[in-house]
Amino acid sequence: MYDQDDVLCFANLAFRQVFGLTGDELVSWTELVRIARSKGAGTHVQTENFEQWLMSTKSRRGKQPFRAFETNLNDGRWLWMTETFDAEGWSISMAPDISRLQANDHRLMRLDRDIAIRTSTTDELTGCMNRRGILVELGKLVASSQAEAGFALALLDIDYFKQVNDTYGHPAGDAVLCHFVEHLHSRIRSKDLLGRYGGEEFLVIFPGCSNLDAVTILETIRQTIAPISLEGGEVSYNFSAGITNFKINETVDQMLKQADRALYAAKQEGRGRSCITKQTPS
Repeated sequence: MYDQDDVLCFANLAFRQVFGLTGDELVSWTELVRIARSKGAGTHVQTENFEQWLMSTKSRRGKQPFRAFETNLNDGRWLWMTETFDAEGWSISMAPDISRLQANDHRLMRLDRDIAIRTSTTDELTGCMNRRGILVELGKLVASSQAEAGFALALLDIDYFKQVNDTYGHPAGDAVLCHFVEHLHSRIRSKDLLGRYGGEEFLVIFPGCSNLDAVTILETIRQTIAPISLEGGEVSYNFSAGITNFKINETVDQMLKQADRALYAAKQEGRGRSCITKQTPS
């Protein structure tokens, strides 16, 4: 069981053994996965960039009230994982051992399929969702009954990003993008959705939030961005944001245009701020 901050509150002995916990540690989910990785325990992860995989997996965690999936462990066993999240962000995971159900090619094919799907919707650089992934999630939300509860959409753009590339080089620009995504993930709620829309632009979906709620969250994010150390020195950066709120019968394209219009206003007003879309008369 994990609390609203995704910190382990309870785990039985079998779970602790699987993930390499030797005592009564109450660690975050991210720390749990890192501990397991360091001990060769836990889930078998096929990746050359573990931190990117971890960021990608974390970005998808808690975005659905319930999900179930098969996973294979480093010791060869298979588990049937279920994760249930409540409205406050608390969660419970159960993982029955299904190794006795003889492993076969179909199971491996399903695993390969899941990896392929995840890869196709993940931004290769930052590990968050890519444009395809975040737009799919936005489309699902617009079409679902959850949309009636309302949600805010924010389009974020890192200010003067071209200057970072021109001054320090593109690897430094990549480092800033990864730093920004990591900071966003540390500040948005577990049920919020983040995706790289393109270049230095990102989309954040805030389920159950008003425009003003989104402004408050983004302002906290803006005020807590630490400078990033690059080879050429320490670099501070900021971002602008355009915010809109879902309205009944509004399409994905309409929402994106509204957010883009608000982002343009934020840029015109001096950058480093959030602007809410102004409603156009019907």
